[in-house]
Amino acid sequence: MDRHAARNPNGIALIYEKDEPNQHEQISFGQLKEMVVHYAYILRTVANVAKGDRVALYMPNSINAVAFALACARLGAIVSKVIIL
Repeated sequence: MDRHAARNPNGIALIYEKDEPNQHEQISFGQLKEMVVHYAYILRTVANVAKGDRVALYMPNSINAVAFALACARLGAIVSKVIIL
């Protein structure tokens, strides 16, 4: 993600299809990197997540769930995602 955000920050990284018909949200590489860095900071400072730690995410299917999983990978933590429907 960092490589793509550096080269093409306005390129589309995610297209999130919502439950309603014809409703979607597009996130650029720059926006996604900003979210991931912010969430990684929160995980590191508030929850004391470090390299090798195990993190379980219980979240609804959303862009935030993707960003939190990438933030865990950025910190070197092992992540398990449970998507709530």
